[in-house]
Amino acid sequence: MDYQQDRNFRAWLLSYAQIHGTLGDLARSVLDDPSWPQGPDDLERCRARLLERGADTDAVDTLEEAWERYRRGR
Repeated sequence: MDYQQDRNFRAWLLSYAQIHGTLGDLARSVLDDPSWPQGPDDLERCRARLLERGADTDAVDTLEEAWERYRRGR
């Protein structure tokens, strides 16, 4: 079984917390957010949470790109 299939989006994203760049920035933001949606996976809930925290359009774009990478990898 593929390891990624066992992870939800939040867990997948947090695996990038140690990298540099926008994906790592997003992952660290999620790591620091105790109210980040825990599941089930829902892009709209994640986007809404980012916007609640005052995220800019670049952060939302990064979220959407990350979501697509996550979904393709499943």
